[in-house]
Amino acid sequence: MKSRCCFILALLLAFTALALVQTARHELALAIRSGSKQFLFEQFVQRGTFLLYSGWVFAFGSAELLWKSYQIGDPESPWPVLMLLGFVVYVGVVP
Repeated sequence: MKSRCCFILALLLAFTALALVQTARHELALAIRSGSKQFLFEQFVQRGTFLLYSGWVFAFGSAELLWKSYQIGDPESPWPVLMLLGFVVYVGVVP
């Protein structure tokens, strides 16, 4: 039961990380579109950077919980979480 809880929490953290990275990319796109308004640009970049780093922290936490679930001996396959984490890395790195 403990390993199942770790797996489900890892899955939730991976979805949260994906949502945060996507929101950060949206904020950074708004910063670029704001153009000459320097204050708006700085505000959007600051929010986008915070969201992006928060997303990476959630992704790392998800990987940590997945590893803990594996060590406990979860019979559930880790592939859904690994695929989500791979997608988070892809979305976070590719411009």
